[in-house]
Amino acid sequence: MWIILLDRSTSMGGGFVNARPSGRLVRTVDAESRLAAAKACLLEELTRQRPDLPVAVFAFNETPRLVLADTAGATARFTAALDNLAPDDGTDIAAALNAAVDYLKRLPTQPTVRRVLLISDGESALDPAKQAAERCHAAGVSVDMFLIDPGDEGTLLARTVCGVGGGRWEPVTSARELEAGISRASRHMTAEDAAWARVMEHWESGEQAAAAQRQGLPDVVFTAGYPGRIEASGAHPLLFCIHLESAQAEVEASLKRALGPTVKARLSSADARSRIPRGTLLRVEPRISGLLVEPLRAEALWLEETIDLRFIVTAEAGNAGAVCRGAVEVTDERGLPLGETPLSITIAPNKEVAQEPPTVARARMPEQVFASYAREDADIVRACKEAYRALGVHLFVDRDDLLTGQAWRNTLELAIGRSDLFQLYWSQHAAESSNVAEEWQLALVVGEQRGGDFVRPLYWHIPKPKAPDTLNRLHFGFLNIHNLEIASSPAAQHAPKHSLELEQQIVVLPLTTKPSDATQAFGLSTRFSG
Repeated sequence: MWIILLDRSTSMGGGFVNARPSGRLVRTVDAESRLAAAKACLLEELTRQRPDLPVAVFAFNETPRLVLADTAGATARFTAALDNLAPDDGTDIAAALNAAVDYLKRLPTQPTVRRVLLISDGESALDPAKQAAERCHAAGVSVDMFLIDPGDEGTLLARTVCGVGGGRWEPVTSARELEAGISRASRHMTAEDAAWARVMEHWESGEQAAAAQRQGLPDVVFTAGYPGRIEASGAHPLLFCIHLESAQAEVEASLKRALGPTVKARLSSADARSRIPRGTLLRVEPRISGLLVEPLRAEALWLEETIDLRFIVTAEAGNAGAVCRGAVEVTDERGLPLGETPLSITIAPNKEVAQEPPTVARARMPEQVFASYAREDADIVRACKEAYRALGVHLFVDRDDLLTGQAWRNTLELAIGRSDLFQLYWSQHAAESSNVAEEWQLALVVGEQRGGDFVRPLYWHIPKPKAPDTLNRLHFGFLNIHNLEIASSPAAQHAPKHSLELEQQIVVLPLTTKPSDATQAFGLSTRFSG
């Protein structure tokens, strides 16, 4: 989208300071006043744009006013609207920039390419203009400025506004220079628009490839059964099933029988849209704040038959009355997240456990995953992309998918917003990257709007590289990169072969249908009994 801010203050009613060379032919664009020249240049440039390009023109002096918002093809309407403009009063560039941001925020759909073209002689207060430019930058708006007949104060203002707003500024001293400059700004915006179209084409191609990979694989569902309210003391069951979607009704009935008639079960299901291939080793880890879980983790081999797991949860001391929320996470043997089943358990004082009706909640599992990483870790991320591709998941990798010459931050914002999961590949290089920081900070905002664990950090070095407090409240998953096919890289070579801490906390389930002594010792069974 192109937003044009046209200064119509009294000073814009004067002519250009630099006299035109004698004997030069005067074209239509070389008008008598700065304002008239600017209007003629803009109308000329609109005729060169694609007809469906959204354009909004604001005229401003001390107060901004939307002159017309239409597409570039509506040249007759823009001509009529601009004809009515006359120079008057002072100049408030800050008000104009703020009006542009407010206009964008009111749009039902945010454009990816958001550029402001500011045409002014720069006779405005500096500090408010700088603050407005910072607001533009925060909204993903790039500001380009053409400064007519620049003086020292105007030059400082233009440099400040465009420096903060991520755009370019040019001094112009004639109508011809103004026309050429507007044409350059227009071509730059058109290039960004075309680059974004290529990004979308690349994204959709990745989606289609992932969807094709999922075809033919049976739908897998993760379902948890547990009491919605528990006593502040004692042990309570958390039952978890990995099963085909066709077995959903049977699994729910089995869970309710296993929990017993005195407990009203709460059921929570999540569809593993990755369509897990047969023979995949799965790792299951419940994480619930305020509750202790035994065992901490479990492993099982997916053979397209129902897998039943049993965990025991107990309340931590002093948590009576608390609502404990969390999830059961399922990953593959490499640590790549395949899905999460949300949980919510209320800890009631002893003997005050009320009966609750059963509930079923389904959550959409990842098909689109955004990868945030440092360039030094690209080999690891590319290996994860290939691993995810085999599972029918599209990993959006900016080295492959974010093409050059576009509005990077806006593309980033849209790509994160369209993803089901934000996967942060955490290393020392990532901790030192300002781009990675901007990505995860934006993802945290998206995660707060969605709820749940949208941001999922992964690490592969032990000890885990130091992370900011904002990230440390999240669960960091361990990525076993030695089970990935990674090209030779320093990051892979220095990663540990295994994690003793993780191995000691994992229960490996038998791969038969007969319960063993080990599973009985942990309260695990391959089929719940009524």
